Amino acid sequence: MPTKLAKKLIRQILLITLISLLVSFGLAYGLFWPKLRDEAHDRAVSASQVIMLSINETMENLDSYGKYTASSNLLADTLEEFNQTATEENRLAVCDVLLELKSISSNMRTMVLISADGTYFQAGTLGKQDEELLESSWVAETMDAQLTHNWSSYYLSDVEQQEQTIVRVSAYTIGGRAYTLLIFYDASALMERIDTLAQSTYTGYILTDYHDGRPGIPFYESGSTGNAEEVAASYLDTEPYDARDSMGYYFVVTIPASGWRLVGYIDRASFNASLVPFVWLLLLICVILGLMVVLLFVPAVRRMLAPLGELGTVMKNVSSQGGDYYSPVQTDDEIGELSDIFNDMLDEMRINASQALEQQSREQHLTYNLMVAQINSHFFYNTLSVISSLARQGRTDDVIRANTALATIFQDCLRPQSTLVGDTVAQEKHIVECYWVIESLDPNNQGVLQ
Repeated sequence: MPTKLAKKLIRQILLITLISLLVSFGLAYGLFWPKLRDEAHDRAVSASQVIMLSINETMENLDSYGKYTASSNLLADTLEEFNQTATEENRLAVCDVLLELKSISSNMRTMVLISADGTYFQAGTLGKQDEELLESSWVAETMDAQLTHNWSSYYLSDVEQQEQTIVRVSAYTIGGRAYTLLIFYDASALMERIDTLAQSTYTGYILTDYHDGRPGIPFYESGSTGNAEEVAASYLDTEPYDARDSMGYYFVVTIPASGWRLVGYIDRASFNASLVPFVWLLLLICVILGLMVVLLFVPAVRRMLAPLGELGTVMKNVSSQGGDYYSPVQTDDEIGELSDIFNDMLDEMRINASQALEQQSREQHLTYNLMVAQINSHFFYNTLSVISSLARQGRTDDVIRANTALATIFQDCLRPQSTLVGDTVAQEKHIVECYWVIESLDPNNQGVLQ
């Protein structure tokens, strides 16, 4: 059974271990949690950058297709013929040239070239939404705005046809005349790649139109986006930035080649979920360390203090029962030294007790001898007085009896006395009888020996 000291020491060890683990957990949490949070933030920003670069690359490719088309000599000559003779045949010839130029990319569904007077030349078939866009005021406003970058982008989504289209609008000069080129690009594969990348990082995201510091209306949304629209409208600079509110975290980048703004959103639960495994791992390490301390140190403390319990038991036995109890503890530490000191103390106590008993016996014997000597002096004087009285009275037999008894008493008093071996009962009785013989001859003594 563990000693009280062992129990106390074990409790102290467990308390110190618990405090150490809590402090270690707090320090690790304080040191590594911000770092992990920054890493999660960097991953989100990196995902935004990758999406931005992917859209940028697509827009730059569309611009390359537009420049290639606008620089075509065949298109310039065919347009010149149409401008000189505006017949349907010449218009269709321009459409055929555009169709041939469109074939350089399988993802370009349609190209539409619009002259300054509103004449349309198209390559390919226009869908219903395509026609609605061409008839909308957006095209006219874009053409009239004369934007400094000479381009604009528009996004169309046909749910029924499951088609997603990016319309790239660019202003070119062909053969000395101003034209507006609209490229209808099949963006289904692009948006699928963007969705896949965004879903692995964000809870949701939006794309908004953005030109010259003017916040646009979101035209594409995927997943839960929180307050992404308000966040996009609240910051008009083109530099990447991030924000947060009670709902979650927002990561915003502006895509310069398209005039769009991407706002990625991660709710707090999802953002923190990526960090939860670290917390569980840290807790598991602390629990394992605590168990190791309990399994290793507690038995060691019990074994180390077990001799102290044995020594305490021996001390209790000596205190309550006395007797020949010795401590069996033989260790090479302070407990062993204490056991040896205790055993030596017991030996000294027994020697001192024996010496004290012997000294007490000597003192008692000395006291007895002194008392006997004191009594004998008066007894001898009285006995001699009795004998003298008997002699005067002529009581010879009584004188002889008194002298014989007195001689016996003298003999007993003068023989060597031992403190270890006493007289027998018969000897003591004979001496008492001699005393009584003398006392009985004293005329003043009226006692009776029984």
